[in-house]
Amino acid sequence: MNQKHALIVEDEVYLTEIFSRVLDMANFQTDIVLSGDTASQQLTATIPDLVVLDLHLPRVSGQAILHQIRTDRRLDNTKIIIVSADVVTAKALDHQADAVLFKPIGIHELLDVVIDIFPAD
Repeated sequence: MNQKHALIVEDEVYLTEIFSRVLDMANFQTDIVLSGDTASQQLTATIPDLVVLDLHLPRVSGQAILHQIRTDRRLDNTKIIIVSADVVTAKALDHQADAVLFKPIGIHELLDVVIDIFPAD
């Protein structure tokens, strides 16, 4: 099984650690960024298979990152899981994401969504 690459874009460090462990269980190599501007820069240099994206980030919003991904042809195959406590905004953006999860997020909930998006080969 080939290892996939995930970019975790979340400003709460404890959540990045949880998300990273869950993605490791799903055989993903992960990179973590804590701000929107860093995520934007990283997305110009890499093509992740998955982005786990918080909407409320420092400096550049998660909405702007979502727009960047969805308008960059290089990232056409990148899957996005929005993770947010902002139910209203997340629901308004759900048509642009492959999944939306509302905080607090359970470990099994995230793992199940990842497995649904990336079924075993």
